[in-house]
Amino acid sequence: MVDKRHPGVVRIYKAIMKQYDQGRVTSMSKGEMEGLARKYLPELFTSEFDVLKERAHNLAFHIVEDLVERGEIRSMKPELIEEVLRRVLEDNPFIQFLYVVNKEGQKITKNITHIEDRAKYATFQVDSDFSARPWFISPLKDGKIHVTDFYTSRITGALCITVSGPIRDDNDEIIGVLGIDMRFEDLAKMERDEEEI
Repeated sequence: MVDKRHPGVVRIYKAIMKQYDQGRVTSMSKGEMEGLARKYLPELFTSEFDVLKERAHNLAFHIVEDLVERGEIRSMKPELIEEVLRRVLEDNPFIQFLYVVNKEGQKITKNITHIEDRAKYATFQVDSDFSARPWFISPLKDGKIHVTDFYTSRITGALCITVSGPIRDDNDEIIGVLGIDMRFEDLAKMERDEEEI
């Protein structure tokens, strides 16, 4: 419910009254009212960007949810993990970077990224310390999958999200964290292409 004293409602009223003061004699159409509401009460509407954000969030969440349960990932053996991550990268071109760190935050996998981005990630070598990163800390604290808000990648300059999840052993102890960086623009293009098919 929106209170009639809400500043947006007051602005809508003033906009309508201005039209009538200037000589309008017809009633306001549903489309005109919606236009005013979108202009002065935008928080009540879901934008296309919000819809894409929600889809990106859900897709990212499900990819990590599936991966952290795979035996190859839970093995914490880089050669097994890297093979799986390469296939995931190939199947999901909107993914920018995949990696696994141990419970101390040290990267145990090679850089799994597209060939055009490989040189950009050269500074992230095996044993790089990611222990201070929020995407690493959050899953360790609560044992849940986390999806960041959108940010601009310092590495590629692309608008991205990072999703990370805890990797557990057979006793449900957290032994590492899987991280995936996704390019929002590529994900949005994919969504558009699927809608056009």
